Amino acid sequence: MQLLIEIKTPTKKPKKQELSLEQKEKNKELASERIFVEHIIRFVKIFRVASERFRLNPRKYEQSDRGNISSPVW
Repeated sequence: MQLLIEIKTPTKKPKKQELSLEQKEKNKELASERIFVEHIIRFVKIFRVASERFRLNPRKYEQSDRGNISSPVW
C-alpha cells in the first residue's frame, strides 16, 4: 500500500512586486484548508496534555467515571 502525501504551500510575494488576484485567492483557499488542520492539531495537543500523568497529590482529588481527575475534595 502506497501513501500519497501532497504538500501545499502558499505563493510568496516576489520582491518589489505584488501577487496577482488569482494567486491571492489561491492563498486564501489554502489558508482556509490549513486552519481546519491546525485546529485538529490543537485538539490533539489538548487531549495529550489531559492524558499526561497527574502530578499533584491524588488524595486531595476524586476520580470521575472517565478516569480523569476532577476538582479537589476538601
